[in-house]
Amino acid sequence: LVVFLPSFLQGICFPLVIRAVTSRGVEAGSDVGNAYAYNTTGAIVGSFAAGFVLMPRLGLQGAISTVIVLNLLIALLLAMAELRLQRDRRRLFALGLAMATSVGFFFAAPALDQARLTSGVFRAEMARDVLSPRTFAERDPEILFYEDGLTATISVERIGDTTTLKANGKPEASDGADMPTQVMVGLLPFILRSGWDDVPLGDERVAMIGFGSGVTAGASLQWPLERLDVVEIESAMIDASRHFEHVNHRPLDDPRLHVVESDGRNYVEYTSRTFDVIISEPSNPWIAGVSSLFTLEFFERARHKLEPHGVFAQWVQLYEMSPDNVRTVFETFHTVFPHVQAYSSRPKSTDIILVGSDRPLSFPPEGYQRAWEIDTVRQELHRVGVDSVHQIYGLLFMNQRQLRSFASGAELNTDDNGLLEFSAPRDVIFHRRGQRFFTHWYFEVDDYGDPRHYFDSWPPEADWSTQNIADLARATWVAGKSALTRDILRDAGYAPDDEADSLPDTHPVAEPLRVLRATDLFLADVVAAHWPEEDAQVHAAIADSRLRSTLLESLADQIDDSPTTRYRYALLLALDRQFRRAQRQFEHLHDTDAYDDDPVYHFARAEVWRIRRRYARAYDAFLSYSHIKDAPDPVSPIE
Repeated sequence: LVVFLPSFLQGICFPLVIRAVTSRGVEAGSDVGNAYAYNTTGAIVGSFAAGFVLMPRLGLQGAISTVIVLNLLIALLLAMAELRLQRDRRRLFALGLAMATSVGFFFAAPALDQARLTSGVFRAEMARDVLSPRTFAERDPEILFYEDGLTATISVERIGDTTTLKANGKPEASDGADMPTQVMVGLLPFILRSGWDDVPLGDERVAMIGFGSGVTAGASLQWPLERLDVVEIESAMIDASRHFEHVNHRPLDDPRLHVVESDGRNYVEYTSRTFDVIISEPSNPWIAGVSSLFTLEFFERARHKLEPHGVFAQWVQLYEMSPDNVRTVFETFHTVFPHVQAYSSRPKSTDIILVGSDRPLSFPPEGYQRAWEIDTVRQELHRVGVDSVHQIYGLLFMNQRQLRSFASGAELNTDDNGLLEFSAPRDVIFHRRGQRFFTHWYFEVDDYGDPRHYFDSWPPEADWSTQNIADLARATWVAGKSALTRDILRDAGYAPDDEADSLPDTHPVAEPLRVLRATDLFLADVVAAHWPEEDAQVHAAIADSRLRSTLLESLADQIDDSPTTRYRYALLLALDRQFRRAQRQFEHLHDTDAYDDDPVYHFARAEVWRIRRRYARAYDAFLSYSHIKDAPDPVSPIE
């Protein structure tokens, strides 16, 4: 509706020109040909000037303003020519009024709101929040960087404590929830490659497509590599990354980094270099042009540029993607690389890293110790919540068997058919189809990404120590796969249902066994068993939702009065399944040691962390509960 009127008027112009130039009749053919020639030439010059001259030099608003001024001047010249042919007061008045109105609108128009312009309103799932004036005002984004580049408008905005990098309003990176993905994409291929004992570590030559915030490049540079060529098509992205130097290790200052301002597809096609690792982290396939980095031909060319024992890592976003298009990406990738594993960047994440190679990836019992022993790598992994070398196994999203079963028969994405180029954009509108599918995959199934098929020896033999088995069990649990943890322990000869108490506390496997047994309990049952009997209100509120709501209302204004009041409030929120709010209250209580011997406190915190998918914290809290669950005198919540 907004663009209809100007589009309609623009569409009128050329037919009117043709009508005007054919008035002589005799030379109509020549005049029409000239008009078409001028129009074609103008279209070529105009599109070139807009993209390569006006936008880069003047920015979006400056370019639009310049074009408007040019149009007004041309309109003025045409009006003067009209008046020379036909002097008429009414015509003079009408033209003068039109010119005055146009000039008035030009000067009265407000400046473009950069925050709204880069708000990403085109994304269906976000449009309602972005279009709401109240919600937008509450977000109150601060624009730290804005530049209209050759290929995209790049901006950096800060909302609260989170800084986000955007391209044309589409978030591409941040220093918040995106950190695990950015770091794992940059390090995972090196870590997996270290599992091959015959491959020396260090001095790798690496190519990376896409720079973004620089966090991925900075993570890769924590590895002792020799050279990292980063291919970035938009130079404004490089400048914007300076706003992420608090989290990206300042990669632009590292002499091993070489920035190539080019198209990633062309670079891989024409470079004479070969690489030990290639990392491709394009934007979502529904962005125009990006699907060319998900085609069969691109993967084939990338494989051709790999050294023997090289690996290729591809970031794939499952969100806003239909299952059929995800199958297409996986099948296209697997058609080129004979050995493929798919990893999540963090537990329950929809950011997936496909890793392909010409030889099977290794899954040693001791984990990727060679990589873990590199101090900078270990510290970088700690930064994104990976606190054990075996946690890489837990992050397996689909093993090769599952991936082949999931994607088999899907149509391939090729340069010729442009399949994703035209089908993926529809997924942005119908995004719930993919959400429903992967919600089931993640939250209703707890045994996906099973690594056991790829271990050198399984069920465990002599090379699997009890510590390795315990570490693997913990790794799968903190990845949100408790059912898989149970199967792994059974394979290793441990029965979670009856052996947790028979093993001494010093036995490594006792720990995951205790956590598994605690996981099977219900919060209401634990509260009923361990909460002081004199607090009849809480006991009654376990089964009575109306009483629970009344108690929550009465406590809402009193939570700052004392830790015990806050604890009671947090517990009732957890019982009411308001886990996000309960988490905030338990975080306030985290620094107090008053409840260290209270089993309800530890179990409630664990359950909240588990539901909120903070599995490492939940594991520790369940373990604390299992050690003190029989304490005879829990701390009373009543002052």
